[in-house]
Amino acid sequence: MSSSYHRSTWRCWWMLAPAGAVYGLFVIVPFLETVWLSFRESSGLGLTSRWVGLANYRRALQDAVLGRALLNNATYGCITLIVEVMLGLALAVLIHRCRRGQTLYRITLAAPLLIALVASAILWRNLLGLNGPINTALQAFGLDSLARVWLGPERIVYAISIMSGWAYCGFYMLLFSAGLQRVGQELREAARLDGAEGWRLFWHIERPLLRPVLVVAVVLCVTGAFRVFDLFYVMVGASGVPEAEVAATWVVKSAFKFQELGYAAAMAVLVAVLLAVLSAVLLRLVNRAKEVEL
Repeated sequence: MSSSYHRSTWRCWWMLAPAGAVYGLFVIVPFLETVWLSFRESSGLGLTSRWVGLANYRRALQDAVLGRALLNNATYGCITLIVEVMLGLALAVLIHRCRRGQTLYRITLAAPLLIALVASAILWRNLLGLNGPINTALQAFGLDSLARVWLGPERIVYAISIMSGWAYCGFYMLLFSAGLQRVGQELREAARLDGAEGWRLFWHIERPLLRPVLVVAVVLCVTGAFRVFDLFYVMVGASGVPEAEVAATWVVKSAFKFQELGYAAAMAVLVAVLLAVLSAVLLRLVNRAKEVEL
């Protein structure tokens, strides 16, 4: 039995080895190189550098632009939790209650996923432009007072959050739809016999069974909010103002525009640590809520 167990264990390790090698080569090694670079002052291609210890980290902790960028990330994350995850969950439940047309509704809501994100950002940038279709339509209907500079510094984060909701709401809807389909019909019928309908059916029967899916969705949304780059880069432009910076755009700008690779690496490491802590806290809160319910 012991020999069979060891053979099975080695077989598992051999099967995991190719994926582990790829992950180590393209994730672990670059991350370790980034950590090493963060302790150095480097410019250009990083061929010449000198050791500066924790100076880059001290500078990052005092950087007002990075602080504002992280605040924009947090704002973006809070809004996308509503317009992507919560709205996606609500749509999944509503579609699941429909007797006909479920496939059509899901395909329609998931259609934005087929469009490249950069193309979607360019589309929305044109729609929300000062002389774009949205402001033009408002002026045509005599609603000039509602026309805004939607991509101005004070509204850019909210505008991009709504655009992100349009792009990703369908993804979370599909995720929750798959979770709802795993809930047995017999369980729903038994709950209905006990008088559970509508909201009570969802809250007491479907919601607890959707918890693992909800945890995955929240973690994906929160971590994605602090890794977002392309939406802000395209909609704001490479020369964005500090009010519209997010962590990723500021890291890229510091590395390639200002040629401060060591400082950019330090900021990237801090953001990675922040994401790890946020994920751990979210998982801990979910597990504690589950213990309370039990």
